[in-house]
Amino acid sequence: MNNVNAAEPFHEFGADQLFFSVTDGKGVIKEANQVFIDLSRYGIEELMGAPHNVIRHPAMPGGTFHAMWATLKAGQPFGAYVRNRAKDGSRYDVYATVTPLPNGGFLSVRSRPMCVDVRDVVFEIYEATLEHEKELAETVTVRREIAASGAERLLALVKEAGFSSYSEFQNAILPMEVLTREAETPPIEMERTASGKLGDLQDNVHGVFRELDEWMRGLEPLERLSLMLRRARRRLGRDIEVTASIVGLIEKLDEGYEEALAPLQQWVEMRNSANEHVEHLQRQLEDFDGQIEQSRFTIALARLHTTMVVQFIEELAAHDEMDESAERGIRLLADALDVDILTMWETAEKLAALAETVNADIEMLVGQLREPLELMVGWRESMADHHQSDDLKELVQSVSGSTLGAEAAIKELTSLSEQVAEVKTVGTDELMNYIEQVRDLASLEDEE
Repeated sequence: MNNVNAAEPFHEFGADQLFFSVTDGKGVIKEANQVFIDLSRYGIEELMGAPHNVIRHPAMPGGTFHAMWATLKAGQPFGAYVRNRAKDGSRYDVYATVTPLPNGGFLSVRSRPMCVDVRDVVFEIYEATLEHEKELAETVTVRREIAASGAERLLALVKEAGFSSYSEFQNAILPMEVLTREAETPPIEMERTASGKLGDLQDNVHGVFRELDEWMRGLEPLERLSLMLRRARRRLGRDIEVTASIVGLIEKLDEGYEEALAPLQQWVEMRNSANEHVEHLQRQLEDFDGQIEQSRFTIALARLHTTMVVQFIEELAAHDEMDESAERGIRLLADALDVDILTMWETAEKLAALAETVNADIEMLVGQLREPLELMVGWRESMADHHQSDDLKELVQSVSGSTLGAEAAIKELTSLSEQVAEVKTVGTDELMNYIEQVRDLASLEDEE
């Protein structure tokens, strides 16, 4: 399965274990924690200065890493399921996030895959992508071209899975991984177990963790709101289709119904005007949903990075040591958290501003839908005692269905508006203060 030899050794690690590495801009390893070293089965002297692809498994297509580098060069974090190969030939699977650091280089934090069904689907995509690359390699010798084509194939398969882009795909997966992991592992003990500088670091990182709790609690309401937005978009799309079908039925009717159809002709004009706002709102809801997904991804990434810092400090405290390498590692993790929190704040600001715009658009559209709805209800009632041909009966039935649909749309939009109004910006000052303390405490004495 998934280009894996059944006899190939496989080793797992605990769901409560996180590990990280830091590379320079070319992917050369500069820092790592002990968990990474242990899982890779390499010695620390073998890893430091080595290219990160020293642990690359042949089941991983080049297209995945081509997509990763394209995302990182655009200044955006990247997340993916990855299969690694240790020095002894054994394999291990991870969910990996890679984040550009503000002063250059990249931080990668890995965890055990928790959503195994999703992981298996992704590795099937990798397998298909790898087959594509192997076929291409028979005629193309430039590896970069093969990887670029593999990335296109990967994206096409992701779209077949129902996602418009890889960004949308990873935005959906990371929050699931983080939330599942936290639900299935013991909660982090918010107690000081170290002394001196390490203890002070623990206190401040625990502060970051507690502050992020409020943001994490916001993930579930945002997920519900995302579902409501998608349902509203589908409802509005169906409403437009029904309007078009009624117009078609009106045009089909025999002559002689001019007087009876006059109110509907007026309704058509009113609905055509409203439909422009329906289409505009659909685009707004799509943008809003995209911002929600980005917000959920960023919050989950910040939580993952914070947990990584907590575990790294506990790892150091267990050995009661804080050397220069450990200080650099903490500073780099704090740098990544700094970027996370800033991105969280920016995304939340965009979300709050868009919420105001969406609410205003919903209010306007609901008002535009009520008047033609009343006109349609009145027309339907006036037809009750009217002699009806088969075509007219069909029209009346369609109008009845549309009336119910319009009533449901108004009710759904009103409920959606109430949920959108709950979207608010959460302050980040305390988070930033805690992170600044972490950075200061991990400052190297020989640095200016």
